[in-house]
Amino acid sequence: MNNFKYVIVGGDARFAYLADAYKKEGKNVKAIFAENFSEILGEENIDLNWKQCLKNSDVIIFPLPIAKDDEFLNTKSENKIKLQEIIKEISSERIVLGGAISKNVKEMFEQRNIKIIDYFAREELAILNAVPTVEGAVEIAMKNLPITIYGSNCLVTGFGRVAKAMAKILKDLQANVTVVARKIEDLTYAKVYGYSSTYINNLSDIVKEQDLIVNTVPSLIIDESVLKNISNECLIIDLASKPGGVDFKKAKEMNKNVEWALALPGKVAPKTSGEIIKKVIDNILIEF
Repeated sequence: MNNFKYVIVGGDARFAYLADAYKKEGKNVKAIFAENFSEILGEENIDLNWKQCLKNSDVIIFPLPIAKDDEFLNTKSENKIKLQEIIKEISSERIVLGGAISKNVKEMFEQRNIKIIDYFAREELAILNAVPTVEGAVEIAMKNLPITIYGSNCLVTGFGRVAKAMAKILKDLQANVTVVARKIEDLTYAKVYGYSSTYINNLSDIVKEQDLIVNTVPSLIIDESVLKNISNECLIIDLASKPGGVDFKKAKEMNKNVEWALALPGKVAPKTSGEIIKKVIDNILIEF
């Protein structure tokens, strides 16, 4: 069991629960720029002297993503602080972690000889995050569809980690599930799992029959030519990261029912999401 001193820097409720999970393990943990989460953390675990807190730390954990517009720390705090101001207070001897690190943000750390590890790039995080992502998508579908998922026609685009979990839960809810993918391997697996499947170049035709379309492909595949064949009663949920897989401007012009559901784990299950991030960070620290 390590004796690291942890500092959680900003973030949303996920990171308050992350700090809380370390606290419950008896770890020395403080949160900075987290005043809005005193109910979760307790006032005694929120340090307002953030510069001294960083100097006393061993492990510094930044949020997911680290910064807004590659400039300001991602935080729910009323304090608006430039990321550069925080980095200036960090020693290169510290273990520093963050999520979804952009090229510009990485360069900020490197300019001060600080190595930063991207926990969002870890495979286990992607796998574990698939569950709250899918549960969030099902919640959106149940709220926005005029029909039950049971007996509905549902299309899942792609067949990666999230898509596999999505297809399974829809099938478990007795939906008629079709998977669209590019790779023969993925289509074969989809058939083995009991789904209908077809090549992605058949997308324009297959969408005509759907009540729910869930996209997981992070590149534009649901363009104007596809959108025109989608019923206005069909719900499209895009789970893909930016830039997404839907032409949102055209979809709005055509009165299509589209939900771009980014960062669902943090929105629908922040405690679970914080615990997942902790598991991944613990794995990283074991490797040191």
